Amino acid sequence: MNYRILELIIIIVVICYWMTNINEYLDLSDDIFNQNIKKNYLNTNLPHGAWRDTCRITDWRPPILWSDCKNYFGHYKSSSINLSSCYNESIENVDGFLKCKLIV
Repeated sequence: MNYRILELIIIIVVICYWMTNINEYLDLSDDIFNQNIKKNYLNTNLPHGAWRDTCRITDWRPPILWSDCKNYFGHYKSSSINLSSCYNESIENVDGFLKCKLIV
């Protein structure tokens, strides 16, 4: 086999491998970034709820929270919520959208 062709095949395989694994790296780095944001906002009373497990904060200017949340397919969607409309309620992620959830 021609060495040039073999070299191109190896380069293509390496690029394909890198492209399939880059999403895992980006998700990990986003999770670390998101954890740091949450630590920085601990003193600002972030709302409670299950949204914290599947959403990444993009901005927080009380009473409005902006976040990227995973939908049912695992893709992130931008969402925001005005927390003044969620009196005495927790926040949840419903298919990529932040929603108020009544605390019972």
